[in-house]
Amino acid sequence: MSKRLALAPVLLFALTALISSLGFITGESAGAYSVIIASVFLLMYGILCDRRLLLASAVTIITTAVCAAVCGLVFDASYDGKYFHKEAVYALANGWNPLYTPLSSFDRLADCQDLALWLDNYPKGVWSLYAAVYDIFGAIECAKGANILFVMMLFFSAFDVSHSVFELNGAKRIVISAAFAANPVILSQFFTFYNDLPVAALIMVCAFGGMKIYTGKADKYDIVCLCTAFASSFTVKFTAPVFCGAVLAAYGIAAAVKTHGKGLLKPCLAVIIAAAAGVCIMGADPYIKHLVNGQNPVYPLMGAGKYDIMNTNPPEGFENMPRQKQFFVSFFSRSAQDAGAKPELKPPFSVSKDELAALAAADVRLGGFGVLFSGILLLCIPLLAACLAQLHKESAAIPALIIFTLLALFFPESWWARYNPYTYYIPCLIALWFFTGSRLRFLSTLISILLIVNGIISGYSVFSYLRNETAIIQARLNSISSDGRRVLLRINDFPSHAVWFSEAGIDFDITDNPIEEPSIFYRTTKYKFIDD
Repeated sequence: MSKRLALAPVLLFALTALISSLGFITGESAGAYSVIIASVFLLMYGILCDRRLLLASAVTIITTAVCAAVCGLVFDASYDGKYFHKEAVYALANGWNPLYTPLSSFDRLADCQDLALWLDNYPKGVWSLYAAVYDIFGAIECAKGANILFVMMLFFSAFDVSHSVFELNGAKRIVISAAFAANPVILSQFFTFYNDLPVAALIMVCAFGGMKIYTGKADKYDIVCLCTAFASSFTVKFTAPVFCGAVLAAYGIAAAVKTHGKGLLKPCLAVIIAAAAGVCIMGADPYIKHLVNGQNPVYPLMGAGKYDIMNTNPPEGFENMPRQKQFFVSFFSRSAQDAGAKPELKPPFSVSKDELAALAAADVRLGGFGVLFSGILLLCIPLLAACLAQLHKESAAIPALIIFTLLALFFPESWWARYNPYTYYIPCLIALWFFTGSRLRFLSTLISILLIVNGIISGYSVFSYLRNETAIIQARLNSISSDGRRVLLRINDFPSHAVWFSEAGIDFDITDNPIEEPSIFYRTTKYKFIDD
């Protein structure tokens, strides 16, 4: 059943992204129809062919609906969420077809901080999923409830593999699965529209699928789950298929060495077909659109006129620091969220109030994997040494552990947690590996529990911050709405604030000109009542 519970959310997301993309190709916009058709397809297939998948699909759909309703009570206060992610969701749900219509021809706020650059050129899969949920519930904050799909696919994939591959049962199986799901990148972005959360989940789902193939325990459901997750990665973020492809390549090489290539033809063909579908159909916008327009497929990150998004983001002193040193300095420093923050090394397992406040952000620059992560990494050293002493014993965790370590040490911006969520899984994999060892097994349990506690601390910081910000935003909206007068609204950085005003029933006009003696709504958004 855990295998179906992992597969159902992967399929629901992939089918929604696929149907939305086909809609773009045929001239439609994103909307409720995509997730409704995907849901009906899953339920009908379950009724006709697989009652376990039927139950898993029903659980997935109901859980997503409940989570969407809950998320509607919490405002996304993150910077990028308010700046461009939410505006993309709003535009897609309100008729924008990005394949044929540039944002500048659809949205009067397209010139706000290069908004059109990101919305026109970034993958649309997660935005389309959010837009479909938004279209159903009618409140934009409900859309981020779809994030539960990625948490479910990660947790239940870990739950399945920990038993089928590593032969864990009972509490150990639950604990290690919870440890994988307690990634602070996931927890910090759960109530936001950021797309690093889906990346963090899909990477590990692909890794778990690779473990199944490597150990010869993959059935048709595992292959479908792996390939669907890989194809979906092309619709999330430009780096997602790179990370997923790297871990799949690692398992492909390991399996080829182990079996001398026997039995790998079908899985390899399936992965290639998944990649082709991810690029050509599910990712027609932006990959094919870019090629047709004579641009680099991953513009604006590469190609003529590429945009450097990192020039103002590194912490102090990171500009000329080697990548490996950046990595260690970042994750052994106090957690800090501001661009240009000064790294401050701290004793492992120490916690400060400033760190807890920083962890509430969706894009923590330093110490982004939580206040206990550096200490957990140190605890992993004796466990890793014990694991290496048993290299004669085969472990399906090794290929993922190797590739994640290499990526952490050599991939650009490895110091920023949300850009390399795979780093968090290194201690998880070590713990999972040594759960099968004969000695020091208690260390695996200890590390898993510490990872969960680390996640709880990060999650509590996020919850406390969002509870406070939601109360502030709601109070201001209520105050403006209750006044009853028309409002002149000045949008400086966050176009999606206009959606909040609209949903609150406020009568307003947007101006591009400075407002004399304005009131501050939130962050840099200003307003003024218009007296009739």
